[in-house]
Amino acid sequence: MLAAKAYLQEPNADGVSLYGHLTEVLANVLENGAADALGSLEAVSMRAKDVHFTADSAKALPMPTPDLKGSGNAWHATSNVLLQTTAPQDGEEAGDLSNPNLLDDMMCFASAGMGLPAEEVYRVYMSLHKLQKQKELATIRFFGKVLGTHADYFIAEAQYPATEEGGDDPPPGAVPVEEKGSGCNALCYFACNDPAGDWTELPPVTPDQLVASSSIRKFFTGDLAAPVRAYPPFPGTEKEYLRAQIARVVAATILCPQGKYTIEEESAPPKVVPLESEEGYQPVPTSAMLKASSWLHYNMAILSIGRCTHPPKEEEEDDITKNDGSILEPEVPPLTPIEFDDWSTQANDHWGSGSVVVVARSLKWPGAACAMVMEEDKCANFYVGFGHDVMPEAFIVQPPPVIKSEPDDVSEQIDTALGEENAPILALAKTALAEVVLAAEDAEE
Repeated sequence: MLAAKAYLQEPNADGVSLYGHLTEVLANVLENGAADALGSLEAVSMRAKDVHFTADSAKALPMPTPDLKGSGNAWHATSNVLLQTTAPQDGEEAGDLSNPNLLDDMMCFASAGMGLPAEEVYRVYMSLHKLQKQKELATIRFFGKVLGTHADYFIAEAQYPATEEGGDDPPPGAVPVEEKGSGCNALCYFACNDPAGDWTELPPVTPDQLVASSSIRKFFTGDLAAPVRAYPPFPGTEKEYLRAQIARVVAATILCPQGKYTIEEESAPPKVVPLESEEGYQPVPTSAMLKASSWLHYNMAILSIGRCTHPPKEEEEDDITKNDGSILEPEVPPLTPIEFDDWSTQANDHWGSGSVVVVARSLKWPGAACAMVMEEDKCANFYVGFGHDVMPEAFIVQPPPVIKSEPDDVSEQIDTALGEENAPILALAKTALAEVVLAAEDAEE
């Protein structure tokens, strides 16, 4: 007993023992007379410990030694190579190539509390410039960042010159795939885990992949070759799943101000072009941009079949019905107003420079936003999120198909007798023989 008491009375570096601490806690409880003594025991114990805490008792944690031979050194090496690339100048063009305006775009979103760290933005900016020169892309834009469980994806949206085509042709499916340069395959997309690394071009998206992606919920891992284990099965790996989700985000969240664009006449499918008029485009007032009616969807919506437009109709089909008599889903053209319940708008000062930035945030696709600088007539779209939309109710995995029941008992079929089976053949042979004999008799006469 004495040995146990001596053990409890051993002081620590601050001269406080467990025996003394318990005595102090019990004395505090008895003195205050708390209604719930058991529930307040932990709080009283913490207060008693705080009394004996001093600043000198806090010890700084040792700083980790940098691994100059590990992955950190490789990151610095690749980043140095990227940052040593010649930065594009304002207005610089090389043939049909124009450099992206990422730094200005991110400043607009930063005024609304969105975007990426400045160091990361500059690395992406240099990486996009390098990618555009390597692939000789006509246009390029930073789509945004898709978050993953092990690594994130940086996404670049680009377009090859009109005389060139990039990527592989998508595999055929039940529903015809939209051609390159139209619908969900109007633009091509590149992905990477680190802007200092290599970019991988994502394949064109197919209707089957778009339909399947809308019925499953999977977080991205950061590995383009990773399998997508889900039900219903997804036709492809994470590379195809990422491309399908990007297409859904693009169709639902890319916005433009009202009156700046128009649909080209007699274009099939509808093509959006800048408005050309004698007066030119006049930006609407900032107060008007706070209304949902001033924002338009730049792209067509995706139909339930996984395309923006219906496949070319056959001769027996009309514009409304299919062969089976069902009614076609109406196509949603571009430049349609946004839904008020799906977006929120706010106006912010542009870093105190006097210009106003109006930002529209998507409530259906968290992380998607569009910024409009009224004085400069500049519009930018950006996305950073997990690549999933908000569902109206809790997600429930589709159950597998119902297991079929056992078939009914059937009786064994009785084999047909050989004579009965050969009777039709014998009758045909006799008929043919009689015709031959009759023709021979007619020839002798």
